[in-house]
Amino acid sequence: MDSHFFWNKKREYILILCIPIVTHHMSIVVERYYSIGEVCEIVGVTPKTLRRWDEAGKLKADLRTGGGHRRYSETTLRQFLGKPLPVPSSERKVILYARVSSRPQKDDLENQVEALRRFCVGAGQPYDDVWTDFGSGLNYRRPKFRRLVVEALNGHVEKVIVAHKDRLARFGYDLLEDVFVRCGVELIVINRSEKTEFVEELAEDLIAIVQHFCAKFYGQRSYKCKQAKELAEQTVRLLESDDEANG
Repeated sequence: MDSHFFWNKKREYILILCIPIVTHHMSIVVERYYSIGEVCEIVGVTPKTLRRWDEAGKLKADLRTGGGHRRYSETTLRQFLGKPLPVPSSERKVILYARVSSRPQKDDLENQVEALRRFCVGAGQPYDDVWTDFGSGLNYRRPKFRRLVVEALNGHVEKVIVAHKDRLARFGYDLLEDVFVRCGVELIVINRSEKTEFVEELAEDLIAIVQHFCAKFYGQRSYKCKQAKELAEQTVRLLESDDEANG
């Protein structure tokens, strides 16, 4: 197998072209290389220490440029640290996240997104993308929600901006916030006051909880399960009427 190396001084990447002689197929492997200053920031040592480590064989540079400058590959640094490299702040995203329980609430979803955009304009906050979900706040398998958590854990998210706390999760918000903070993600909630316009959605979540646990105990189609669901619906209607009466 023949390999050819190309040095791109602007981005400091090396492209390795592997050309099998028999099949004549070509595969491209992209490896990022870091300067000594970048490695010092990643590892947390001075250039003098890094040069000493290179000479001692503790962390050797993979190559040197034509000017004699050390370059370290991403693979070498990952093996040395024993974990993935931190993502540069310039590559981390600011995400606006919005959610409603069901597709008939599409207008509410659009209002959420518009409120988030207005907030960013007023605060001078640029953002990279808007992610939306249809699903209950009790459903932690929402596609964009799961992607948001994974991206945060991988260090690819700088900030998450939501209209209300329960747009992320109906329960367990404090735990989620703690996870984000530990991942270096700033979680911004533009309205932390209690709101009344989502009473119907909260009611749906309450009914879903009752139905879920009753189905576990009695079976999805059992009479007791249906009876419990009806009782939950009656309770919700009572709460809604009290809410309207209190203005």
